[in-house]
Amino acid sequence: MSRFLCTLALVGLMVSPALAAEKKVSKKSAGKKACPVSKAMGNLPKMTFKVGDKSMHCPVSAAAFAKKSSKSVQYVVSGKSFKTEGAAKKALVTETEKFVKAFTTPSECKKTGILTIAGAKCDCPSAAAGYAKVAKKAMSKVKMTYKVGKKGTHCPKTAASLAKKLGVKQFYVVSGKETACSTSARLNLARAKYAAAVKAVVAERAKEAKSAKKAS
Repeated sequence: MSRFLCTLALVGLMVSPALAAEKKVSKKSAGKKACPVSKAMGNLPKMTFKVGDKSMHCPVSAAAFAKKSSKSVQYVVSGKSFKTEGAAKKALVTETEKFVKAFTTPSECKKTGILTIAGAKCDCPSAAAGYAKVAKKAMSKVKMTYKVGKKGTHCPKTAASLAKKLGVKQFYVVSGKETACSTSARLNLARAKYAAAVKAVVAERAKEAKSAKKAS
């Protein structure tokens, strides 16, 4: 029972408001359930934009407003401002990787002794470890591969060597998404791992909820 309660707390907080949204019907898509994984992705760190005192989520709008107001765009990640998009993107990658790592790391508060995993309270240490294991297993299956021309490989050194030999760019591939930027590739990898972990935890929750229902 404690493991089941822990599951509800874990998924309810990390995917929140995803699981609650499953039962809500949107005005645009009546009868359809919200996807918990899609909702959970909204919890990941983001890059926003600031021009003067005005904050925006759209880079195009920020650029247009900056041009109109003759002011520069500030790139913001986790409350920190950066003058260049490149610096902000590197910070975003770091913050995202930290966020994803925290998802699978049970933590105990030294002052209160409360055990949490991904920020959610869990009364049972073994249950917390169990759900961390589920998430980590799912994450381990998400890999980055490399593509040079039409040739694909799992080895970064082979890809770099071949790209140099052919005089072409190498592409980083994660879950079918390609990019020639190593920074973007790291971000794609972290996001893909998180999505896989959330999906696994949600599936485990559904499995245990079904078992609990049968037992009651």
